[in-house]
Amino acid sequence: MIVKRNNENSNLDSFLGKLRPSFLRPGPTASAAAAFLISLFFITNGPLSDPKLAGELREFEVGRVSDRDVVAERSISYVDEEATQLRREAEERLVPAVFRFSDTASRDSIAFYRRFASLARSLFTKNSSAEAFKLAMQAEFPGLFSKDTLDALFRSPSRLKFLDYGESVLKITLDGGVFSLPKSGLDVYNPDTVELVRKNEGRIERERIPYSKVVTLQSVRDRLGEVSKGG
Repeated sequence: MIVKRNNENSNLDSFLGKLRPSFLRPGPTASAAAAFLISLFFITNGPLSDPKLAGELREFEVGRVSDRDVVAERSISYVDEEATQLRREAEERLVPAVFRFSDTASRDSIAFYRRFASLARSLFTKNSSAEAFKLAMQAEFPGLFSKDTLDALFRSPSRLKFLDYGESVLKITLDGGVFSLPKSGLDVYNPDTVELVRKNEGRIERERIPYSKVVTLQSVRDRLGEVSKGG
């Protein structure tokens, strides 16, 4: 309980300290010091320095009821540059990063898949052996598929339906977008959401989604699994 009370006192002191003008805090910044000096100049040389007003103010004493009112003709204020900068930075971080859909990239991906499916159908029609099928595929798409993957496709009794279904899954996934996020630079934008921009029949469409819904090259395998299961 003692530790908790000390933490609460520490937090309260910190909070109250932030309520004080920056030039009253220990170790003022250059901007705060400049603001203080400028304010001091206008106070000491402005309306408050008027000897007539000073004389009038001396007529009022602490603890005595005044017989008239004092009217402030001008307001006195200063700009907290540190707070202004913090607010500006916070507002800038509310702006989401913008990603644009690339129709060209989507078309190229689908065309690539169709080339793969076309070759597979051709080899199936020719009644190629499993070994010949795998060699032909690896020659056309070197290093893209493992032998186990190609063998599973070749031996599947629904392999032709699989090829059609695979294109549908790919289209649905690409329609939502697959993004390659930069390794750095996103920390200056909104940490929760991104904005997606796409063209649809000549119109520009914008959509904001949470980062958790963004499909990346690293998470696309999971997304393909969701789509194939009807998600």
